[in-house]
Amino acid sequence: MSYWIVGIPAAALLAAALVHERPRNPPVDRDHSLDAALKVPPRIQEVLHRACYDCHSSETHWPWYSAVTPVSGLMERDVRRARQVMNLSEWTITAGASPARAAATLNAVCAAVQSGLMPKKRYKLLHPEAKLSQADVEAVCQWTHSKAAELAASIRARRPRAELTTNLRSANNRNGASSVQ
Repeated sequence: MSYWIVGIPAAALLAAALVHERPRNPPVDRDHSLDAALKVPPRIQEVLHRACYDCHSSETHWPWYSAVTPVSGLMERDVRRARQVMNLSEWTITAGASPARAAATLNAVCAAVQSGLMPKKRYKLLHPEAKLSQADVEAVCQWTHSKAAELAASIRARRPRAELTTNLRSANNRNGASSVQ
């Protein structure tokens, strides 16, 4: 009888310690999203939403096990880190804040999916739909390279000729060469 008196409250305390509220996503302003900033074709949107958005956006779908310790802590940490690297919901104020940074991030997306670094293996174990086919990888890379090239061209087009000449003179002076005529 004494086992029941001690065991039931102990089990209840243990259960309470193992389960907590599911994490919450920050609010999403669609005007800051990747979709709003760049023309993302439906095929690429589908791949990004299926394989990237759960970690790299503020639109994470938190499954039931995200409320169970210690899984919850690992998931929250992984999502927090992923959002710090690239948050597709906050594109215009993070990775896409400047054309140069956006182009570099888009090129990095292609490199990550080509190398198999993304999506993470443990994510794909629980979310088999996130596995990318070779056609998915090729489509993502074609789109990211195309957009990165457009962004790079926009940088070159905005840069005044006088600034380019000044930078060239500065570089030549540092290297001991004569000034540009």
